[in-house]
Amino acid sequence: SRIRIARTRQERVTKPSAAEVLLGDLLVARGLVVQPQFAVSRYNLDLAIESPAIAIECFGGGWHASGHHYERHVKRFRYLIANGWTCVIVWHGAGHGEITDRAAAYVQSLASDLVAATVATRKYHVIRGSGMLAPAVKSCMNST
Repeated sequence: SRIRIARTRQERVTKPSAAEVLLGDLLVARGLVVQPQFAVSRYNLDLAIESPAIAIECFGGGWHASGHHYERHVKRFRYLIANGWTCVIVWHGAGHGEITDRAAAYVQSLASDLVAATVATRKYHVIRGSGMLAPAVKSCMNST
């Protein structure tokens, strides 16, 4: 039933945040094909580029990094990476900056590098809305 729900969310593009819409528009303006609320098994990605496989999640609140929410996204990223996706977390809002074209430029550059096979696939990247690298305080792959 969770897979069916995920597919329905993709078809209806339910609940996109303003940041997701903005980043999606910036990526499309750079010539990338972006699918909002893309269903991967039981999960919906905020934004997806199917080729190369890049999952983009927009994190706008500190709550993503704590408690149940943190454990949930660790499970999600482990699943995505195991299934061939390269993941990008884009932190935005208080202390991280708003979404800018530099974040889209980072994703575009990553996509180009993945196509050219100059970077490893099945990893995750953490950036700020400004496009600058952000520290991954807790690793999705090393947490318990």
